[in-house]
Formats: sequence, structure tokens, C-alpha cells
Amino acid sequence: MAAPPEINAHNFNASFDMNKKIGDDTGPMLKMQGLPWLVRQAAAYSAVSINLKQYKDDEGVLHLDQEQISTGNVKQLEERLLTGEWGERDVDYWGHVKGWNKFTKISEIEDDFLKQDWLEEGEGEQKGDVVISHTESEKNGWVATQIWGFATINGERKHVRRIVSKKGKEEHKIRTVYDYKN
Repeated sequence: MAAPPEINAHNFNASFDMNKKIGDDTGPMLKMQGLPWLVRQAAAYSAVSINLKQYKDDEGVLHLDQEQISTGNVKQLEERLLTGEWGERDVDYWGHVKGWNKFTKISEIEDDFLKQDWLEEGEGEQKGDVVISHTESEKNGWVATQIWGFATINGERKHVRRIVSKKGKEEHKIRTVYDYKN
């Protein structure tokens, strides 16, 4: 289902289903990032839903939290602060990671793969905003940069994430696509 225009980079309060038919295979990237074979198999064959909640806390800090639910009701919560400041956290399967998240303009993205195919939405200062998320794993030695936004795919507006992940000389570039639920 197409995502309505009121769901956007500044209002990610929605639920989505990962569309593996039109998104890229995440398996090789997950292998490079050190996820065990059994976890990669579960990721490949499970239905994945995400619930996103974007809000300001009592101090005015903007959050973007993601609850991911896969087949068998396996849940993982990733809490993000959209401040651009470095933070650290423990994430199931990936272990201890550090990173930052913030809004950026499509025009400011340097990597051609990460920059392509976005809908330039919003008005005023928010025009062209997408979310950039940068994560590093000290234990497993990988770095990943993601852009979250919206794109038109097969004539429908979809939530899309473009990801570039590197470890040494190995690099993976993938696009994940999500169908709007509610």
C-alpha cells in the first residue's frame, strides 16, 4: 500500500511491512556484519514489520524509535535520537555499536547511491529532508550509513532505506522497501 503524504521524514509515526520482492537481498551485507547463519536465514525467510514512533521528549529532544517484529513475534527495539550527536548502544545480534542520526537535505548527500531516487518533499526549511543514520561496530569492524525517506516505486509512494555498509575492502549497497500498513 502507498504511504500517504502526511507520513514523511518529519512524521514517521506509522507501521510498515518490508517488501522483499522489490527490495534488495540483505543477506550478503548481514554476513559481512557478522550475523550468524541461522539469524541470516531467519531474516531471509521471515516476514518483517516495523513500527516507527517519532516524538519529542520532555527536554525537547527528537526521537525516532523502531520496533521491528519478524515471524514468530521476534521483536527488536532500536531507539534513535535525531540530534546528530554520537551515542552508543547495545543492539540484539549486532552487539555494541556507536553512531548518530539526524535530518539532512537530499542535496547534501555525497554518495551517489545514497542520493538517488528520493522524493523531494516538505515545505520551507524542511523541503528535501531525509533521515541519515550512521552506525559503526567496533567489535565486527563494519560501518553503515542509511538514508530513510520516500520514493515512488512502481507508481506508489513507499518508505525506502538506502544503505551503504563497508568492512575493510568489502562494500554492500542495498535498498530496502516498505509497504505502508497504518
